[in-house]
Amino acid sequence: MNLRWHSHRTSNESLSPEAIPRVMGTTAPFLAIIPLPPETTDFPDRRTLKSPPAPNDPVDDVRSRNEVLLRLKRFALCVVTLAISLAGFAGCESSSPSAPKADSGIVFPEPTIAGPILFSEVAAGTVDDATMRPLLRVSNSSDAARSIKFDGTGCSCYSLKLGDQVLRPEDSIELAAGESKEFRFSYNDPPRPKESDFLARFSSSAGSEYHTHELRQTLQILADIDLTPEVLTSTFTPGLTPAPLSLNVTLRSRDRAVVDESPQLITPPEWIQPGIWSAIQEATEEDGVWRRSWTLEVSFVLDPSQPVQTRHWTGSVQNESRLSVPVSISLRQRVGVSAPTLVPLGPVTQGVEKVRRVLLRSVDDHPFQVIGIVSDDPQVSAMADQQTPALQQWITIRCSGEAPGNLNARIACQLSHSVTPEVSFQVTGTITE
Repeated sequence: MNLRWHSHRTSNESLSPEAIPRVMGTTAPFLAIIPLPPETTDFPDRRTLKSPPAPNDPVDDVRSRNEVLLRLKRFALCVVTLAISLAGFAGCESSSPSAPKADSGIVFPEPTIAGPILFSEVAAGTVDDATMRPLLRVSNSSDAARSIKFDGTGCSCYSLKLGDQVLRPEDSIELAAGESKEFRFSYNDPPRPKESDFLARFSSSAGSEYHTHELRQTLQILADIDLTPEVLTSTFTPGLTPAPLSLNVTLRSRDRAVVDESPQLITPPEWIQPGIWSAIQEATEEDGVWRRSWTLEVSFVLDPSQPVQTRHWTGSVQNESRLSVPVSISLRQRVGVSAPTLVPLGPVTQGVEKVRRVLLRSVDDHPFQVIGIVSDDPQVSAMADQQTPALQQWITIRCSGEAPGNLNARIACQLSHSVTPEVSFQVTGTITE
């Protein structure tokens, strides 16, 4: 079988000797041996070689020499094919993803969690510094000295200390072979009952390799008393009783007896009628902290003789240990008429009227009527779309745009509503030529 080089190219052209180095560098993995096309297989039949050509036949001599040369070429190409293929496979192996880089020998701890700590323990100062700010050990496990560079913290609200030294970005820390050093996060802001994350970044090198490292710590400070929500607000329609509100409280303590006792709403006013506390779930314990949730339904009693009633009270919720947190309860009556305070017209072309519409709406379901409209700018006029009482009224505003310049007009609407006899809004814009 006659053979020819073939690569990922679609051409049937033979591979020239000049192209072989290029193939070895780029296409060797795709090389194969395939039959030659029919037009190139016009060689002497094998049987003609059994009879030596006549010495005086120049045609036979030429054909014999050509056949030998072709055989030699095919053999050479086969040898080159094998060599390039082997080189190609070796190239594939060497171009595969490199093995993981050798470690610099610096060992950083896994992310740590400090706590959980109760907020009452922090406030009382009963938590030692080692609990709130545990030491984080960094070691050099190699047999040579190493140095690490401090690149900074994740936030300027805290810092990292090595002993009593507060580290600054670009500070270098030397670690002898087998040596360890201990770091500690420092935060001067008063701790609050929440989960806080702290991060410090370092970099190091080992020979030509560059490595990055991180110190991570999470501080869990739990609230002894959690309120959901912290502010209770009810909006109601006049003549109707405000709907009751639910106050949910989660208690936490090292002592189970504290969470098993219901919390208390301390000295609410007469218009607040608290119900009976009921437990949402049984007490559970995790990491030495007991937890239990309670709920309270709060009802309201108002004087129906007063047309407008807005109430607000700030008190506290207290647990068995006399720890307390503030709580606020507000009642807002839906009364009066709502209206926009600003109506921007944007650019107004001089001499071209611009129109806007605004909506006045009764929030207490009492119909009203627009009985008069006054504008303090002659370029701006307004008119109600209807003259009969309704729960909402549309006002159409028109600006004639007579004088170029800034526009700032006040529109006052007189209403028939007993609670809101007047509403006003500003109309702004720029009149251009």
